[in-house]
Amino acid sequence: MTDHTNANLKKDLLWFLIKNVNLLTLKLDSDLNFKQTLIKKVILGLTLLVILSCSKDNDDALIKQESGVVWLSGGLAYCAEQIHLDNGVTLIINNLEDIISFKSGDRVTVKYKEIGINEFCSPSFDCEIIEIH
Repeated sequence: MTDHTNANLKKDLLWFLIKNVNLLTLKLDSDLNFKQTLIKKVILGLTLLVILSCSKDNDDALIKQESGVVWLSGGLAYCAEQIHLDNGVTLIINNLEDIISFKSGDRVTVKYKEIGINEFCSPSFDCEIIEIH
């Protein structure tokens, strides 16, 4: 082989190596981007899981328990069924089935969640009864 042929072979080999290194680099970059994207998605998923778990805990924190006296007026429309709590708060019962077994004057212990201020019977709160006895 002549020096000219060796030079061409070296040149061709160098060109081949440069081309394949560039392709290999692109492949590695692509794999790295995929891994980074996957890691970002996993972190996002874990963050959403934590946020959703925290909101469940907050719901439980809104549930209160107090003692009081049942008051049934027998027909004041929006304010007919109430529980007057020992702490001074008046709860408006939206679902009569929750207290149907009680009569006016009965002492009860109630677990409840305040829904909002009752517009018609203020100062009182609409509530959802969780447990009553």
